[in-house]
Amino acid sequence: MAFCLVCTTMLLACCAAPENAKAPIFQTNYTLFDQNALPHNLANTQPGTIRVFVFLSTQCPIANANIPTLNSFNQQFVNPPPETNHKKTPEENTHTQKVQLFAVIADPYITRKESADHYREFKASFPVLFDSSCQLRDLLKPTHVPEAFVFDPQGRLAYRGAIDNAWAEVGKRRPAITRHYLVEAVTSLLNNQPPPIDKSQPVGCPVEYPAANQTPAPITYRRDIAPILQTRCTLCHQPAATAFPLNSITQATANANRMATTPCKGPPHPARQPTPRETELLKIWANSATPQGDTADWPPAP
Repeated sequence: MAFCLVCTTMLLACCAAPENAKAPIFQTNYTLFDQNALPHNLANTQPGTIRVFVFLSTQCPIANANIPTLNSFNQQFVNPPPETNHKKTPEENTHTQKVQLFAVIADPYITRKESADHYREFKASFPVLFDSSCQLRDLLKPTHVPEAFVFDPQGRLAYRGAIDNAWAEVGKRRPAITRHYLVEAVTSLLNNQPPPIDKSQPVGCPVEYPAANQTPAPITYRRDIAPILQTRCTLCHQPAATAFPLNSITQATANANRMATTPCKGPPHPARQPTPRETELLKIWANSATPQGDTADWPPAP
């Protein structure tokens, strides 16, 4: 696949919708790997899909405490077990086709291996996407972990906030959960109704964003560049192809300036085009002595 410098397929733009004119439309062609080394192309969604993103952290006790809750949500709405003695209603039959759940780990101080090991240990039954360069985080801008984002079938943000009201504040858990905000939001959307509320205050650990005067984390091959090349470029850029190969760290380093400065014919499918941020990451890496990075940040082999 050829590398393209002019890419505009990822956006979070406000579109006029008669009933909800301020709701942003969520469209992205990110491909992120989960804790089981499976790639998820976020541009490939079935029509009418409700998408849920929940930002987590391996370091936050409240986020970790919500893993069983998210496992239950996943079982209820995404992967319900087969029931031989129960005749499902039409609404129940559509759950697996209409709801997607993705947790997101976006922490520049956690390696891919540490994240994968953590969520396997906690037996997360849902995909936990490793947002290696914090692209999804910077797009949706969560304030705390855990924080949930629910997008309706048209891609509009229908709800953001807490998973439920289990926590009154950090360190103060309620005796009983009386509101299940995430379940309520998705159930309403499945019934073609707006959620009861569209926003709540998440309780958990604040998301740390770099300060304006803070030196950003270095862009490295293993953490930032290899996932881009694997999901965008190596289908065509390999030794057996006519394009110059990019399927090894040596080849990518040798062609770093070429990728960052020379536009090409462009990949044949829009979902394989790098996003503007990915193009920027390639340029930063090429202009910063092409650091290799931590071996624990290797993405799975394509």
